[in-house]
Amino acid sequence: MERSIYAFGTICALSFNNNIIMEEVIILLNDLDNKFSLFKDFSAINMVNNSNSFIEMDGYTLEIIKESIKYSKITKGYFDITVGSLSISLKNNIQNKIDKKLINYKNIIIKKNKIKLKYKGMKLDLGGIAKGYATDLIIDILNKNNINDGIIDLGGNIYVLGHYKVGIQDPLNKKNIIGFIDINNKSVVTSGLYERGSHIIDPIKKDISKTDLISVSVIGTSSKECEFFSTALFTMKEKKALKFIKKYLNNDYILINNKKEILITKNIISKFSLLNSNYTIKEI
Repeated sequence: MERSIYAFGTICALSFNNNIIMEEVIILLNDLDNKFSLFKDFSAINMVNNSNSFIEMDGYTLEIIKESIKYSKITKGYFDITVGSLSISLKNNIQNKIDKKLINYKNIIIKKNKIKLKYKGMKLDLGGIAKGYATDLIIDILNKNNINDGIIDLGGNIYVLGHYKVGIQDPLNKKNIIGFIDINNKSVVTSGLYERGSHIIDPIKKDISKTDLISVSVIGTSSKECEFFSTALFTMKEKKALKFIKKYLNNDYILINNKKEILITKNIISKFSLLNSNYTIKEI
């Protein structure tokens, strides 16, 4: 059974055989989209964004904010959900400079189950983690219901239950697949020029990410973590990204740089099939 809905600003495609669970998953996706959206006035995120007071949060929103802060600390700010003011400016083609104090995860204040932003004008944007977070919740539901074959694709955030080959897009040509990765019960999340790179923000420089990497794919058991790492690594230069990866080898990585080199972690290099001879493979 296959279903598609629009959520998190993209098409979400679901494929598994259980009608009742499919409806449960769709309800969950719509609920999370309503809570996490930066562009819905009634969302839980915008309740925080538009208030100078502490706002009581539901369990999902409180958890994803806490997880985001944790990941921000891991990357020393290369991942930061307080980029919302810049996200809105870029979406509306506004060129105004953003006050640097408005983009800093350390200015999110949590008091029990309530959230407050330290400065007026700060905006949360969960675009770099929401789809991965939602995917992991879906996989939990499927596992609890003994569904062991299916594909969850939330706008390029892919999780496969079972054994599949997943295509990695050519970052220089959206219509082509550069190769396939052979995986089993794992997530693949890509940030690249033709995936999400055009609107990935560098929280350090407070601007659209400019790097010598043109694609970053992360493969792991947690889609949330894969999305976080792919977003954060894409904002880094290749040298810094490689140094960072060596600390977090619990996931696997496929990096493509502007020299058309495909850098792949040792664990999965034999599982990657290259289709484009213009690129060369190197082991990380």
